[in-house]
Amino acid sequence: MRAALRATTMTLAMLGLALMGTRAQMPAPAPSLQAAPALVALLEARGLQTFAAPEPGAAGRFVAVMYIKGTELLVVSAKYPVPELLHARLDAGRYLDAYMDLQGASLVAGRWFIEDLEADGLRVMRAANEPFDVVFRDDASYVVLDGNWQRQSITEPEYRQRYSAAEEQYARMLAALVAALRAQS
Repeated sequence: MRAALRATTMTLAMLGLALMGTRAQMPAPAPSLQAAPALVALLEARGLQTFAAPEPGAAGRFVAVMYIKGTELLVVSAKYPVPELLHARLDAGRYLDAYMDLQGASLVAGRWFIEDLEADGLRVMRAANEPFDVVFRDDASYVVLDGNWQRQSITEPEYRQRYSAAEEQYARMLAALVAALRAQS
């Protein structure tokens, strides 16, 4: 009886350690999964579809969002060749104009554009038949975050690296927008 009890105890202990190891290896939730809904809540509370702000610590660089209610966030981050003009648009509350300027007249090098379908943050993979996010960088590089790296002719490590870089950048973009919106109240 004692031997059976000891064996059961050892089995349970090993199972517990295995589960703890699995939990420790699970990645932390992506910051954008919390920041995107926070931004959506602020935009909705203020009745805004577009908003723009300077990016902290990056002279001449701005971030702008277009929110399509219940559908998606379209977020762009770029350097603008005439920052004074964009600052004037922001001061006048002309956020749609600022968004359009960043989409069309900004410098291509270093520009990020993120289509966050469902406005819920970036996910490395989506379930079948769920909308997926798309990230464009410098208008030359992009990644479709549908989990199908083979269709994109890249390796899984390259796919995950692109996702990580996009998530890091997107989290910064969202944080800048959330901070600027909160500072306005």
